[in-house]
Amino acid sequence: MLQATEYSKAPVIASHSGVWELSKHRRNLSDEQLKAVGAANGVVQIVGLDGFVKHYPEKGPEVAALRDVIIAAAGDAEWDGAKHAMVPEYVAGMEVINAKYPAATMDDFIDHIEYTVNLIGIDHVGIVSDFDGSGGLEGWNSAAETMNVTAALIDRGYSEEDIAKIWSENTLALWRRVDAVAATLQ
Repeated sequence: MLQATEYSKAPVIASHSGVWELSKHRRNLSDEQLKAVGAANGVVQIVGLDGFVKHYPEKGPEVAALRDVIIAAAGDAEWDGAKHAMVPEYVAGMEVINAKYPAATMDDFIDHIEYTVNLIGIDHVGIVSDFDGSGGLEGWNSAAETMNVTAALIDRGYSEEDIAKIWSENTLALWRRVDAVAATLQ
């Protein structure tokens, strides 16, 4: 990733990212990586995805262990969500696990945006969703809740101009810069 920012003739984009300092997910970016994208005149798109915004490495193994218990009790060889996900013991077990590891909230998500803005500047930050398969986060679980993100940015004091940059203008400007570099290489 650092080599891409160093050697690319065009600015880079880091989509579907979060901040390592706030959530230790393996795909989140360290301060060094965030700064490299900013220095390369690129854009970091902060993803509204629960597991990136608030990562708990211990949760996966606990869910896997619970599933193993349910599979064994049913006498099955493997997990079948359609069959096992509504078993009362699984539902109760997941309630305990989810209480122990609460879902990411809108405030958590905006913390990632704000951290990145403060570190590399408003012109290098964008937003991206990820609703296919993994869901979003508390307050932004579908496109129907997208206004909640804008409202949260307003609540944090972001101007209309800054919100427009974060939502799309920064990424569109990035693609124009990339196109300009591509034209010089033709």
